[in-house]
Amino acid sequence: MKTSRQRLLEYIIARRIITIGELSRVLKMSEANVRHHLNEYLQLGLICEVSILKTGAKGRPARLFRPSDQLLGHNLAGLSDQLLSELRDEFSEEELHKILFGAAQRMKSEIMTGTGSLVKQTGISKSFTNKLVAVIYLLNQHSYQARWEAHTDAARLILGHCPFAAIIQKHPELCDLDQILIQELVEKPIEQTAKLVLDHDGIPHCIFRVL
Repeated sequence: MKTSRQRLLEYIIARRIITIGELSRVLKMSEANVRHHLNEYLQLGLICEVSILKTGAKGRPARLFRPSDQLLGHNLAGLSDQLLSELRDEFSEEELHKILFGAAQRMKSEIMTGTGSLVKQTGISKSFTNKLVAVIYLLNQHSYQARWEAHTDAARLILGHCPFAAIIQKHPELCDLDQILIQELVEKPIEQTAKLVLDHDGIPHCIFRVL
């Protein structure tokens, strides 16, 4: 038997956009309970609040909710696979590297100077350690589960999750993109020393060594 929370989520998916009042009426739940479940789903990233709908000049504003893109799913892996395959067929390895380098430069520019930039969010300075901390912050905003470790010979960046895991075996050039971007941000050469190797917990991870 489905719980009230499950029925609520299914109704949001079916309707696509909904108010607290409608959920309360249709599911026969108090608005307080509806808000509680919605807040849980908001924190999990399964739904999002899209706007405020004014029910009338003197009425109270009604909150609108819809399923998140995360919940509905996407075909970004399939699209990326096709686009990268097209690039690889069309260009030489050297030309493809130039394209990836250009993409990394664009990403760096947005990270450093764009709206909500890394500089504004972390106050990145010229200190190498601060740069590493800022790069870790950035990577974790993009689901890399990154950290860094100090070693006697060189610092190491450890990526605990690959956001490209669905297509990385077919498109190892995405590792080059990661390497170029990290290298541009820390302003030091780096090399990848491990690719999706298993740690002691059996979780795959990648390691980049700062030279």
